[in-house]
Amino acid sequence: MAVHVIKPIIEVIMMIHGTGTPPYSTNTNASGSNSPANAPPPYSLFPDQPQQPRVTEGDAADLVLRYLANDLGYDQRNRTSVLERVIRIHNAMAENAADQLVLAGQDDFAAKFPKLNQWIDKKLSFLNHNQLMEFAFASGHFNEYSQAHEYNRGNLKSTITDFFQRYFSQEGLDSGVTKLDLLQSTNILYQNSEQLDKFTEVYSDVSCLEVIKAMEESADSSNFNFPAALPIARNIGISWRIFTISLGHPFNSYYADQTYNNCGRNILKTMLTILHDFALRGRPTEDLIDKLTPTFIGRTDLSEGLAKALQRS
Repeated sequence: MAVHVIKPIIEVIMMIHGTGTPPYSTNTNASGSNSPANAPPPYSLFPDQPQQPRVTEGDAADLVLRYLANDLGYDQRNRTSVLERVIRIHNAMAENAADQLVLAGQDDFAAKFPKLNQWIDKKLSFLNHNQLMEFAFASGHFNEYSQAHEYNRGNLKSTITDFFQRYFSQEGLDSGVTKLDLLQSTNILYQNSEQLDKFTEVYSDVSCLEVIKAMEESADSSNFNFPAALPIARNIGISWRIFTISLGHPFNSYYADQTYNNCGRNILKTMLTILHDFALRGRPTEDLIDKLTPTFIGRTDLSEGLAKALQRS
């Protein structure tokens, strides 16, 4: 989910309570005065404003999470993406390296699996952005791509590394390496001879890499055939909007336009996002065939191609 506005903690607290003075829990200290429990020193938003007791760190954290959940409607998965982005913005603004924060899962990867991390940087950095998106979708890890892209603000090199860290953490080493064949079998490399040469080198040194055990597969989308659906996103072209609306609730015109704008008006990314959402809602791949027929958008080539791909799988 795209994040359009992230407000500073103090602003969020004030919005929740509708006042310029943040609330705070009080605790009687040794001198008998009331002050926020374990709170930082008082503050003032403006030079001429009296100092206000500062909300405790614990209360501030609770209020921010409550605001994300109740007022903005973010579930836990999407709150994770928001907080990752907050941390990245915080780190970019930090004047001292000591003030920067680390994400345990991401930073632990390089420490736990240094050989695999170096292998990712060396062997998979040849992918371009569209190829990375297509592979993430075909392999069933488009959510991991979205998180990596959001966290790294679109920086391709960092997104590739971050994505494959998440990918191998989910898939495990054996399955993750095996699925890399999708780069060739789904024509993601577009028969680019230079990239194909680099792809042949991907499997070298695999036996020396650290072993990662696979995590349990998500039940929501495990039956969806992502590789078979990939050509739809790649070739739908200007018919993408009519096709999206034909999918039925909640894929209406508002949903289509919002997704298109959130994806930077990139049709490929828009369609990958929509098809991924379609899969997460438990809809079977076969339901897409009728939506590609002349009754809807007249893409018989895509409907027949999808039907044949599903028969082969």
